[in-house]
Amino acid sequence: MTFDFHFLLSRDYNKLLDSSAYSDVIIQVGQEPDYQEFKVHSLVLRARSPYFNAALSSEWIRKQENMIIFNKPNMSPEVFEIILKYVYGGCLRLQGHDVPAILSVLTAADELCLIDIFDVVEDYLLQDLDKLLKHFIQVQRFATQHHHFTKLHAFCAKTIEQDPSIVFQHEEFNLITQDTLISLLKHDNLTMREIDLWNKVIEWGKAQDSCLLSTEIENWTNENYLKLSSLIQPCIQLINFSLINKDDFLEKVAPLKPVFKDDSYKQILDNHELQKSLRSKEIDSNLINSKHITLICSWLINDNNITEQNIPFEFQLLLRGSRDGFGFKVFHELCDYKGPTITILRVHNSGELLGGYNPINWDSSKKTFSKTNRSFIFSLGDKNLQNAIYSKIQDPDEAIYQNRGLGPSFGGGNSDLKLYLGLEESYGCRGFCHKKSYETSIMKKSNENLFWVDEYEVFKIIKKTL
Repeated sequence: MTFDFHFLLSRDYNKLLDSSAYSDVIIQVGQEPDYQEFKVHSLVLRARSPYFNAALSSEWIRKQENMIIFNKPNMSPEVFEIILKYVYGGCLRLQGHDVPAILSVLTAADELCLIDIFDVVEDYLLQDLDKLLKHFIQVQRFATQHHHFTKLHAFCAKTIEQDPSIVFQHEEFNLITQDTLISLLKHDNLTMREIDLWNKVIEWGKAQDSCLLSTEIENWTNENYLKLSSLIQPCIQLINFSLINKDDFLEKVAPLKPVFKDDSYKQILDNHELQKSLRSKEIDSNLINSKHITLICSWLINDNNITEQNIPFEFQLLLRGSRDGFGFKVFHELCDYKGPTITILRVHNSGELLGGYNPINWDSSKKTFSKTNRSFIFSLGDKNLQNAIYSKIQDPDEAIYQNRGLGPSFGGGNSDLKLYLGLEESYGCRGFCHKKSYETSIMKKSNENLFWVDEYEVFKIIKKTL
């Protein structure tokens, strides 16, 4: 029979670390004012860390009074102490530390080749997605720099793929790299006003240079404009300026004309004028027209200046009930993992047009709620869009219900809007509407709860490009 006394071994090694008895190494960690010296044991460090095994065996190590002096200015004493507790006692205490500190622990573990704790730390971080989202920019930068932390890398990639606007709205947005900014602007599911994207690009560019940040634009020199131009030039071609209204263009774009290269500004002006004479491409729909799309787009990006001539998104038909059927299998086959979608349904007899916006993926692999604060449901009112209703999400934790046995479902409980799709039905389906997780009911009280749907369509929302 074998008895396990690992806890005693851990206890005694921690006592050895705390007492510094028999230590032969002084590790100088951090830089003033955050600086600390740790007296440790080369035998323990070399046995536990391939990094220290190589570093402490070097003939170039510095000694002072028979003590090896080792300098680690790139780590904080707080992080190094967490690492030492693990090295000596086999215990990694992360509770009570915030996300940036834990990322620093991972960085230190990576440098010191402590690969056994990688998965454990990643799993610990992924237990609280809200905290990760709060520090998303730092997490994303870390994952970009350390591709071998695959779980964090996958989390960041999925988060951005579902809703790239989360990065633009983050308080640490200006810390992202140029490559990340360019990648974000290329996403076709980026549901933001073009003028807002332009403003964020300028904000980011100015934040990269203290001189640009501290000087008002009206006082800029030619050198200032050239500096900003060099920073944002790859981003300019990714902005669809034709979708920016005249007033915003004159106020926010025209004053920065010197940042545009060659004749690109003239080309932008030409496209901007040309756009006025262009009509929106006809939408492939049995239910909605360009007026409906204009209203929905105004809700998508909170912009009441959108007209039928400058609709910023394409509505790509994914599914039509009368064409593809009203079964839940076909819904998930055609609509899962397509990014942001708009669902439109028609109530039998009354002809009411109801719908909902899901800014993230439909995902039949789950049977749970997906959290988002950007979804909404709506009624399109009558033919002239009178009495249209826009209902924002009130409880983000219950915004979208994912279930492979259901169609589009918005809200918790009995759902604010839900389609009960069958197996192979091709003649319609039941719908359900009852206020729960969204601000306002989108049906008249007399018509709430169960009703029959005789047509529905699902559209993928794609950002228009030049």
